[in-house]
Order: sequence, then C-alpha cells, then structure tokens
Amino acid sequence: MNIPAKFAPAVTQGIHDAMNAGVCAGLEVTDVWASVVDGSYHEEDSTADAFREAAGEAAAEAIRQARPVILEALSLVTVTVPLDFAEAVEATVASYGGEARTTPSETTARTLSSSLPASNVSKLIPELLQISRGHASISIRSAGFRPRPEPPDTVEQWVVRK
Repeated sequence: MNIPAKFAPAVTQGIHDAMNAGVCAGLEVTDVWASVVDGSYHEEDSTADAFREAAGEAAAEAIRQARPVILEALSLVTVTVPLDFAEAVEATVASYGGEARTTPSETTARTLSSSLPASNVSKLIPELLQISRGHASISIRSAGFRPRPEPPDTVEQWVVRK
C-alpha cells in the first residue's frame, strides 16, 4: 500500500464518520467491514484531515453502491383479554401493522400475540387498554428487525446523494 501508516487512524476515523452519519436518511450504518486496498500521498501536501475526508467520501460512496437496506425494530406484543374484547383487540392490533395470532382457549379469556413495528407500540398500548376497559394484560419484548416494507423507489429517495 502506498499510504504511510501514520495516516491509518485518520482513514479509520473517516470510515467511522461516514458510517455514523449514514447515507440512508441520515441513519447509522452497521455491520460493515472495510478494507483499504490502495491509495497515494504526496509528501508535502498530504494531511491526516485530507485522508479522513477522502476515506469518509469513499466509504459513503461504497455504501450507496451496496444498496443499503433500512431496518425497523419489531416488538412482540402479547395481550390477554376477556373474550368479549378479543375481536376488537385483534382488529386494533391489525390496524397498527400487526397480524394477531390467537391461542385457542376454552376459558373466558383469549391470548393474542403479534409482531409489529416497535414505533407503533407506544400508541397501541393505551388504545388496547381503552378497548378492554382496563382488563387487558399486555407484555412486550423485542422481536428483532426486518427490512422496512417500502417500495424500492421510496428507499432510493432516502439515499443522500452529494
């Protein structure tokens, strides 16, 4: 490689800066491995700042070309409600982007589980409590991530181009 070792920290910092700033909707980029293959410098004109900036621009361009995917966090919401409220709760969960799976029960209550965007949970909970008149038992846990269900042209609009 033609880059002096003293500029390696600046190159690393430039790549980290690009990943932290993100190129998709200003969102942080994760799970990326970068390798510097080659480069050049001029004894009198090269500076750490110039290498940091060049590495950041190169990383941002590489990320754009890789067609990044925007992920959204999911939550698993489990609701136990009296049978009288089950249909209304199921419809409400569906309106927030979840598909309720019910657990068969012969008791007076029904348990529904649904994976839905975590961003919807804070609005959903009060509504479920209101629908069930406070008789809902609700638990929430992380359910991982999924690619945002946006059409490709919408995601492309989020990509910042210089």
